[in-house]
Amino acid sequence: MDGDRIISIEDIFGTDYMINKLNKINNRFKNLIFIKSIKKDQIHEIDFPIIGNRTLDLLLKLNFKAICLINKNIIISNKVSFIENIKKSKLSLIVI
Repeated sequence: MDGDRIISIEDIFGTDYMINKLNKINNRFKNLIFIKSIKKDQIHEIDFPIIGNRTLDLLLKLNFKAICLINKNIIISNKVSFIENIKKSKLSLIVI
């Protein structure tokens, strides 16, 4: 997001694919915020919203300013190292 604009929404190819698509247009946007939440009508038994270090690395590469995790149902892969890597970076982590 840049201001009040949504740049991309995740599709069937997943989070990292969506972020990589932004690489082509990223230089036009500043103060990007990554928001992760459950999808409306998501089947909780088979589809889990997950974020981990690989996604974090992509966000850092594209100079995102913040990660916002919405809802307590987000799974953080390798949580300890994920949090350590956030602390080492300039990214802000917002959990709602």
